[in-house]
Amino acid sequence: MDYERLGLKVGLELHQQLNTRKLFCRCSSEMREEEIIFNVKRRLRPVMSELGDVDRAALFEFFRDREFVYHGYKGEACLVELDEEPPHEINREALEIALQISMMLGLKIPDELHVMRKIVLDGSAITSFQRTVLVGYGAAEFEGVRITSLYLEEDACKIENVLNGRVIYSLSRLGIPLIEIDTTPEITTPEQAKRVAGDLGLLLRSFNVKRGIGTIRQDVNVSIRGGARVEIKGWQDLRRLDKLVENEVLRQVNLIEIRDELRKRYKELEIKVKQLERDSWLIAIPHAAKVFKREICRGKTLLQEIMDYAAAYGAKVESSEGSSGIEIKIFGRHASEAARCVAERVKLLTRSVPAETRAIDNDVTTKFSRPLPGSARMYPETDHPPIALARETLESLKRSMPLNLLEMKHSLYNSLPSELVEQISQSKYFRFFIEIKDSIKKENLVTVASTLTNTLKDLKRRGIAVEKLTAQHLREVFSAFDKGIISKQSIPEILEEVIEGNDVKLAIRRHKMLDKEEVRKILKEAVEKNKGKDFRAIVAMVMSKLRGRVDGKFVVEELKKLMKQ
Repeated sequence: MDYERLGLKVGLELHQQLNTRKLFCRCSSEMREEEIIFNVKRRLRPVMSELGDVDRAALFEFFRDREFVYHGYKGEACLVELDEEPPHEINREALEIALQISMMLGLKIPDELHVMRKIVLDGSAITSFQRTVLVGYGAAEFEGVRITSLYLEEDACKIENVLNGRVIYSLSRLGIPLIEIDTTPEITTPEQAKRVAGDLGLLLRSFNVKRGIGTIRQDVNVSIRGGARVEIKGWQDLRRLDKLVENEVLRQVNLIEIRDELRKRYKELEIKVKQLERDSWLIAIPHAAKVFKREICRGKTLLQEIMDYAAAYGAKVESSEGSSGIEIKIFGRHASEAARCVAERVKLLTRSVPAETRAIDNDVTTKFSRPLPGSARMYPETDHPPIALARETLESLKRSMPLNLLEMKHSLYNSLPSELVEQISQSKYFRFFIEIKDSIKKENLVTVASTLTNTLKDLKRRGIAVEKLTAQHLREVFSAFDKGIISKQSIPEILEEVIEGNDVKLAIRRHKMLDKEEVRKILKEAVEKNKGKDFRAIVAMVMSKLRGRVDGKFVVEELKKLMKQ
């Protein structure tokens, strides 16, 4: 697709958990969830902002009328999460990390920080709000876009199950310190979105952050010319972020084409809404049945897209194609609200692409989640005082800044192939590689990086417990290789032996490279015993016998000399 012609704009909101205790209490953030010590049931209601407004997204969640059940796990939830006890003093370690990230990004830092409450009514915050603090602001340049703000906030609850309009949450994740970084919508291609998200994630790994699935997430804002801003929540798969953006662009392109096509034929689509029983409604669309079968993005038709709006209310949906067009039947406790929402969405088909929040659906498609939140969702947290920042504190944090892993990645392109740079920088061994790279000869860095990525991945794929390898094990193996004591071919075998419990020094000794004179003697005996045999056969035989303990290039050159004699 021609993204420049389409006027693609993408903005990112990147969320990264910090590897510390919770933000406003002393509970653990390990999320082991070993023992439930309490259950709480709640229904949430919206409140007015300071200006007397009610957030539209909060109202939408309120009308879904769902009940929420929260599991509190031992050591991972307390009265602070329930708002039955005031928040404790903010976690200083988490705050200092947020300040240092702001500095590394080049953001401005306020003289005084204020804790705010952000209204959240989808149940992911048991109190209907999450606490958040603006730590950095401005327009810092980063990889071709600008970063406008950095927040330190509480992470949300984790869904455990959904049953008949009741959502069951775990409180173990609620309150874990979370960094939110917002960019301007200046990203213009799916590939750039993926690159910026990846580089931001790598920069954050310079600090004490959590690793693993769910610890870093992206909210992706996408719009095109003639379309609308759509916010896609909670994307976790960086490898397919570009595909997600491509699919959203394709969806909006098709919705615009459908709008223009329908406008030519109808001023407005005829919609018939009829209540069948108390909790069931029928929506009939007499015309344009063919349009509803159209695929608007990979694997999803327009009809499926429309039906998602009813499903967002927890309603059951069925569709059929009658003689007069499309019929959609909606069942359930909130069928009337769902039917109203679907009818409004069908009317919009001839008018515009709706601006909305969308959730992750199957594969890399999305579905309607709720309206976009407005500005009426923030109000001050009166239970926590403002946080004054002393100049001495900020200067001390500047002096103790950690190594910038993103800068380290850029410095590797002169030493490693581009593909290997990408692999090692995404590896959990990247920091270790940076620590040892200056002690390794430049010509050996490719082997070391490849071992930490491809070799260890292959061993793990074979069921070998690579997590048993310590940094010291790896240092000793790489040092022996760099000094020419062992060959690169022997490294996998040595690592496997160490994982099995063998002493690393003994394993290195067993695989020690043979002296060149000793190799020449072995080669001479092999030639004499195998006179008349093909050169390649002798090479294969020798390498099979001495595998990992000789340089293959040296063997070939010496054999050629001997066979000429």
